[in-house]
Amino acid sequence: MKKLVSVLFVCLFAVSVFLGSLSAAQTTDQAFFLQFASSEDVPLAGIRADVYRKVNVVYHTDKLSTWEREFVCSATSDQKGSLSFEKPDGPFVVVLDLSTLPEGTGVRKSMLLYTPDCASDTVEIHSVASVEPCLVYGRLNFDFKSAENENLLVDFEVTSHHVMEVGNAAVEKSALSIEEASISCTIRHEGEVSVNGTPFSYCLEKEYTGLDKLQYVSLLSEEAVISAEEQAEMLCDILQRNGTKSISQDLIAKLDAIKNSTVNPELRQKLNTVLAKAAGDSIIDDPDTLQYVERTYICDGQNCSEGGVHHLRVYYCTSTCSLSNASLVADELLDVFEYFIGDLQFRCPPSSDNLTFIPDIGNSFCVILSSSIPLGVTYSAGGQHSYMVVNPATISTLRYQTILAHEFQHSIQYQYHLTAGSKETWWKEACANWAAMLYADEILGDLSTRYYEFKDGIRAYLNSTERSLMYDGGDASVREYSALLPILLYQAGGGPSAIRRTYEQVRVLRNTSASFSNAQIFSAIGTIMGPRYTLRDVLEMFGNYNYIYFSYYTWLRGASWPDVRITEEPVVAGSARTSEVENVGYQYYKLSSSPSTVNITIEADCEDPTQITCWILEGFDGNKVANSTKVRFTGGTLDMNYTFTSALGEDLVLILENVSIENDSEITVLVN
Repeated sequence: MKKLVSVLFVCLFAVSVFLGSLSAAQTTDQAFFLQFASSEDVPLAGIRADVYRKVNVVYHTDKLSTWEREFVCSATSDQKGSLSFEKPDGPFVVVLDLSTLPEGTGVRKSMLLYTPDCASDTVEIHSVASVEPCLVYGRLNFDFKSAENENLLVDFEVTSHHVMEVGNAAVEKSALSIEEASISCTIRHEGEVSVNGTPFSYCLEKEYTGLDKLQYVSLLSEEAVISAEEQAEMLCDILQRNGTKSISQDLIAKLDAIKNSTVNPELRQKLNTVLAKAAGDSIIDDPDTLQYVERTYICDGQNCSEGGVHHLRVYYCTSTCSLSNASLVADELLDVFEYFIGDLQFRCPPSSDNLTFIPDIGNSFCVILSSSIPLGVTYSAGGQHSYMVVNPATISTLRYQTILAHEFQHSIQYQYHLTAGSKETWWKEACANWAAMLYADEILGDLSTRYYEFKDGIRAYLNSTERSLMYDGGDASVREYSALLPILLYQAGGGPSAIRRTYEQVRVLRNTSASFSNAQIFSAIGTIMGPRYTLRDVLEMFGNYNYIYFSYYTWLRGASWPDVRITEEPVVAGSARTSEVENVGYQYYKLSSSPSTVNITIEADCEDPTQITCWILEGFDGNKVANSTKVRFTGGTLDMNYTFTSALGEDLVLILENVSIENDSEITVLVN
């Protein structure tokens, strides 16, 4: 498995101390000595350190200095644990190679900063006494502790890992009805981790109670106890025995995605049967009173597989919806078609010509009004049978028109192979929100009140930490703030055609690739932006506009940006904070009650440090009062000296941007 570096909090002392007291013995000005010491009987020979000189100033103002590191040499300790090298001119950095530490040991700090007048230093090597597993944001992590319960940095490798359900009483659970929320289970993670060759066993158990059958099966899948196809098999068995009336639309979408990806013909047939029954059971209120109203839309046929004639039908049951309300939806659907297909020239969605649960479907695009789904919740099914479902009570709310626009964009996306359940779900939802906002702003002229939760999503995003732009773990809030990226693409790329051309590029990639990844989405964006902007430029513009200039989105009328506050995750002088920044995500650090001048070192544990950018804002009581600048990493470490210029400045906010498409990055911020 991939080697990792422990992501632990480490103590930081003043720059002149560095994990041990300076040796009393003075040396010549030309030599620097590093002595490794340990209270344990461990061999101290062969510990390697890389030496870097702080060279050219990458960026400098009266508030900020950023240095680039230049490799000088490597040195290795002798049998006595002594390491020496010729001292570079000016400030220098010593980085310990954790993989060369003695077996089963670690240090409290791996990067040591020195000034020219330093002559020697001592570094303590500690034996790992215990390994404590933990789950951080759903990922397995480890705390390595010394005998004194100090956190240690080590080089480790997970050599085995197993996850299982403990004490599975399958017979007892199968006897429960689908609605009974009385299932309890314990999930165990266990395995072995090697610290430079010394093995340590670990075990972590999590208990869950009060689950119903569907929640229980989902949990097993999320914890990787079972595969996605095993999950689908279990769900099919449960639904066939207990009925499909209570199945949610999210679960329908998940099962539909598994059906489209599986190569198991028996499972595909099971899923077809369950999904067809679930669709009818879940959305037809009263089959005996089912009726429809119809409108006709004629397009130019350029991107239409049906000759340019679309029969738009709104199905409703007279027991739950009136003809007048159904007609309102039909008229609005006609306007939505005109805007997205006529004005913006997107590909037409296909007709819903083979829905077994609706009689006499004909060659039509359908909206089904159903009170069986929650108020304000709607969905769009795609593939060969595109249709939309809306609760008729939603018609009386302010947002039903933007709901239609959002879901219609999903129906369009199926023509570009942006399908549900795949890695591009975050992009699909982001663009659907963008489309709904555009419709509200340009057609309805009322974005501020009709898309209020988008502003709430932005505010929540700015008040959060460790958040990625990408849709992850089913977190619906990501749908609000992920829309910022298509908005930027829309603005930088010349309007709605930038989104449409990106869809087309994705369609080409999807036609020629069996697999699909976020990298291909960003490749499509980069292709569309062309030589004018690189993908990096687009993402940096996003970070710049959204995080430094809070008032940038002036077209979000009514948004109160001044009250946006960055979450207080304080890093105070004399301490350090280590955390993981998700791919295409941000991490916020607030340096509370800072002195007038602070020295900051940021260490990024990633293969390509240029993926990391640091944004620096000066603030007071949580509010931004002065802008600073962005600084791009050129090496694994960024060193900064910052002096406050505002009389109000008491807090310094660091926003670290990780623009890697596929990889998370571990970031350590050290403050002096």
